Amino acid sequence: MANLGVEFAGVEFKNPVLIASSSLTNHPTKLRRLEEAGAGGIVTKLASNAVPPRVDRQPYRSVMLGNGAWTVAGGDRRLTLEEGVDLIKTAKKELHIPIIANVNGKSYFADSWVEAGLALEKAGADMLEIPLSAHIYHEEEDGIPVFTGDSIGQYPELVGAMTRALKDAVKIPVIAKVSPYVIDVSLLGLAAKQGGADGLTAAARAGGFAGVDIRNGGKPIFPGIELEDGTPAQSLSGPMGAPSTHVSPYYTIVLAKNVGLPLSSVGGIMDWEIAVQRLMVGATTAQLCSTVYLNGLKAVTDCVAGMNRFLDEYGYRSPADIIGLGLPYIVDREQLVFHPLKAVITDTSWNGWDEVVERVQGDCLALTMQGGVPVIDQDACTGCSLCYWYAPEGAVRIDVQK
Repeated sequence: MANLGVEFAGVEFKNPVLIASSSLTNHPTKLRRLEEAGAGGIVTKLASNAVPPRVDRQPYRSVMLGNGAWTVAGGDRRLTLEEGVDLIKTAKKELHIPIIANVNGKSYFADSWVEAGLALEKAGADMLEIPLSAHIYHEEEDGIPVFTGDSIGQYPELVGAMTRALKDAVKIPVIAKVSPYVIDVSLLGLAAKQGGADGLTAAARAGGFAGVDIRNGGKPIFPGIELEDGTPAQSLSGPMGAPSTHVSPYYTIVLAKNVGLPLSSVGGIMDWEIAVQRLMVGATTAQLCSTVYLNGLKAVTDCVAGMNRFLDEYGYRSPADIIGLGLPYIVDREQLVFHPLKAVITDTSWNGWDEVVERVQGDCLALTMQGGVPVIDQDACTGCSLCYWYAPEGAVRIDVQK
């Protein structure tokens, strides 16, 4: 049987399945349930000595969007530093897995970050995760930038400076959570590395929007949120769940190829297969979040069990054997050689071919129905592979033309 244990940024975990910082990780009872479900480690809810007023003190407001997608309004309740310290202390008394404290300070004032980091380290945190792109509300005068959103994480010099300040102050490992709001996340990863980071989390949630109620004059779809004058209102909000599944790996891959620090991948990891994929493209640990909201604690148990079965089935001794396996096959597009493809139908008896023909008509000129039988004109076939994906497994073969 495979050994699921991994070493990430100097800390040993019983398995690579972590729980991302969220409302899932803001209370001792929730942490206990997550450990019982099989989590290898937990990143606690963001704690700060600079928690903003009003909006940030509200509970989550969420809405389901379908297809495994959901989004949260601007009501992400952070923990005060005192609350964060109490949470870590309780967790370290009751749990037996590593606790990673998600922490930030006041704007770009390093002393504030250090104060918060030291307090959580003293409380017993095994590691600090610093979300440098988190919303940090702060005002300045005399032309100094007012950081009221995703800001610090967009400036490599500030990423490096805040990372260095914490690394110089604490003795536990520090990992930087990278912002997606830049052209090249490598610059942020390299800045954090220069600042002494022991690892990276890839990456913070990208922005998005839940939508408007088209049947109610474009009003918000979130209930119970309004302006001070009572006018209904909502804010931009990050999408979660399935929409991130094929976006978040980009940041893991880019950082794995260009920075050379241990990685924790987060965003759209909905099951064990996606978790395995993240390890194969360079991550050491995979952080779950949305799948727990959508599927309950069973999602954690299933992810750990599925990963274990996979390693055993394919003869891998531990997660370390699969980390980065897929990276050599991911190259710049300019390096690729594209060979022509041709689709060949291998099962004409399936009764759903009429629907497939209808679905592919927007692009495919080769697939037609003739006498109730699907036929592919090989001269017209471009190898688009739409029929391959829409038909049942084994009904279509794709031949590479060399």
